[in-house]
Amino acid sequence: MSARNFRAFWSDSPLVTCKSRTTRLVEAIVCSKPHKYKDLCYDLTPLSYNELAAGPQFASRNRVGGLANVGLFANSGATCRRLSRSRTPRMSNIYSRIVGTGSYLPSRIVTNDELASTLDTSDAWIRTMTGIVQRRIAGDGESTAEMAAIASARALGNAGVNARDIDLIIVATITPDLVFPSTAALLQARLGARNVGAFDLSAACSGFMYGLALADGMIASGRLKTALVVGAETMSRLLDWKDRSTCVLFGDGAAAVVLVSAKNPGVRSVRMHADGSDPNVLCTPSQRSRYLHMDGGAVFRFAVRGLVEAGGEMLEANNITAASVDWLIPHQANLRIIESCARKLSIAKEKVVVTVDRHANTSAASIPLALDAAVTDGRVRTGDSVLLLSVGGGFTWAGGLITWA
Repeated sequence: MSARNFRAFWSDSPLVTCKSRTTRLVEAIVCSKPHKYKDLCYDLTPLSYNELAAGPQFASRNRVGGLANVGLFANSGATCRRLSRSRTPRMSNIYSRIVGTGSYLPSRIVTNDELASTLDTSDAWIRTMTGIVQRRIAGDGESTAEMAAIASARALGNAGVNARDIDLIIVATITPDLVFPSTAALLQARLGARNVGAFDLSAACSGFMYGLALADGMIASGRLKTALVVGAETMSRLLDWKDRSTCVLFGDGAAAVVLVSAKNPGVRSVRMHADGSDPNVLCTPSQRSRYLHMDGGAVFRFAVRGLVEAGGEMLEANNITAASVDWLIPHQANLRIIESCARKLSIAKEKVVVTVDRHANTSAASIPLALDAAVTDGRVRTGDSVLLLSVGGGFTWAGGLITWA
């Protein structure tokens, strides 16, 4: 078949997508078992006629599902290599790893009984529906930047890294102290960091994972060697304390991690996702109201689905099974969501880190707070595989797999 006469063929399902000129196409039979690979799609990189005639081996620049090599391209001998959707090839031998964690929680503890004294609820109902027993609430002098600074200082101390050696500061938050300057800039000043880039990142409860992905990518590119990623929130200032459907769920806090350049993988992979098609399900419509709004049922259903999808994606991307995961640290929003996620991923509950009972939902601070707790109490040890999963407003969701160094 001529390379000038192209038809991509996939039995009775048109799952092959091609972005090529008609003069640059080659006819291919992708697979003889479409029922087995019906969920896969291909995006074939256009090649010149001469390249095809010479028979080069190529793989799509875009990710495609699956792991095996299939598909022989007529008159070229070229092979379409099917890659995992979630496996993005690393372009260098530089990796990042987390070398220190730190956290800060406000001193004020608000129990379920205290909330029940002013709301039509009870300790038993809150525990049963959410798993939350208490939450920390920031006082008048505890700003998002101040909490971030304390958590960051502890992380830097645990990492043995001087603030002056930081190349980048990312603060994940939806509760900044000011519209601008950024909380990251305020943090930079408090830490005394110099010649450093600093910015805030808004991805709700997935913010820390988004920040981790960006810092890892920057380090892997060789553009910097040390990054500070922080999740810090004063969620209590977005709450209507007369609304029992939301105010019992959230708390305040901050946590940070220090990442450095490494020769061996620490952060093995991170993937981010977003779907903003229905923003009103979970939002704070600042132009009309400063209070957080949530459709609890819809959020619950999406949270489970998003966490499981992110977890499965990480397992596939790293070619491991759930049995290889030493610790699962999911977003700490609701104990029932966490348990459902672990069950669907076939991860034993003994491997799940849970802090929602004492922290409640701290949004972007949730995962780093849980990570720091597990590192501090000795559960997470050198060489452990830790699966991090987040889901938040937007919707946003993300997954990451790290090897603890």
